[in-house]
Amino acid sequence: MFFMTYRAFASRSLVFQRIIARYRGPPLNAQALEESDPPLSRIRYGVCKVLVHWFSAHLNDFDERARQDMSAFTEEAKQQSVKDKESGILLSDQRGAETYLRSMFEKKLAKGSFVSMFDTTVLVHNPPPPIVPESWKGVTFMDLDELEIARQLTITESHLYLEIRVRVARERACVRACVSE
Repeated sequence: MFFMTYRAFASRSLVFQRIIARYRGPPLNAQALEESDPPLSRIRYGVCKVLVHWFSAHLNDFDERARQDMSAFTEEAKQQSVKDKESGILLSDQRGAETYLRSMFEKKLAKGSFVSMFDTTVLVHNPPPPIVPESWKGVTFMDLDELEIARQLTITESHLYLEIRVRVARERACVRACVSE
């Protein structure tokens, strides 16, 4: 839900910069890296997963400049991963997150997202203001406004619906028709 509402209190570039800063962490030597809590490798893995979600589920947040920033970061992460492995820093729980982030980024750029049947990107130019709590301290799911939850679920389901390609829908309809005969 964060990536659906962050625009109410922060810019895309600020959020991206903070996420990248979290990935980089403080400069550490091999011993300090192993002793950090949580390990920097786990933090990096989590950051890569967050970026995969953000880029794949909210592609419209990424204009040309943001895509260049993401491309530069994925290259940096790939190089950092190689350096860490060469220097003997074990990143066993990272599980190739940088490689997955890079491949997802390239695939999503080639494919696009949230495209209608007429190949026009669906953008909402005048959305209603989000209904968010004054303070997030101690907020539970039940404290969230039901209208805002409905809006966010509708947006998510709309994006999923728009990613269905006509060819895929036709193929599935044909399979169902053949099975029922």
